[in-house]
Amino acid sequence: MKLSYNFSEYTKKFEIPVKLEGIVKEIEKTERKRLGEICFIFVSRKEIIEMNRFYLKHDYVTDVITFSKTKKSLISGEIYICPDYVIENARKISESKDRELMRIMVHGILHLLGYEDNTKNLKKLIHKREDFFLGK
Repeated sequence: MKLSYNFSEYTKKFEIPVKLEGIVKEIEKTERKRLGEICFIFVSRKEIIEMNRFYLKHDYVTDVITFSKTKKSLISGEIYICPDYVIENARKISESKDRELMRIMVHGILHLLGYEDNTKNLKKLIHKREDFFLGK
C-alpha cells in the first residue's frame, strides 16, 4: 500500500491526519482487500465542480470524487477532495475539520473498495463503515 498526496495550485497545503495510514491499514485488513497506490489530490471548489460536470454530469460541488485504477485484485485509484467544501461541511455539522477530512478520505477509499452511496440504504451502509473505521 502506498499513499500519496498532491495539491493543486489553487489549494492551500495542510497537514494530513497522522492516524490516516493506520486507518487505511485497518481497512485493508478488515475488508480483506489488497491496496496498491492511492493518490489523494486536493483541488479547489471550481476544479471539483468542473470534474463533476465532465465525468459525472452533475452540476454541483461535492467533497470527493473517486476514480478507480484497480488492476486484478490490487485496489488503486485517485481520490479528488475539495478541502474548502470539507471545511464548510465540518462547520455545518459541528465537527473538527481534521476529523471531517479523515472521514472524506476514508469515504473515498470505501468507494475504491466498491461501496456506493447512490441510494438511501447504500448511504447508510457507507456511513456506518466510515464510523466503524473512525472509531465513532
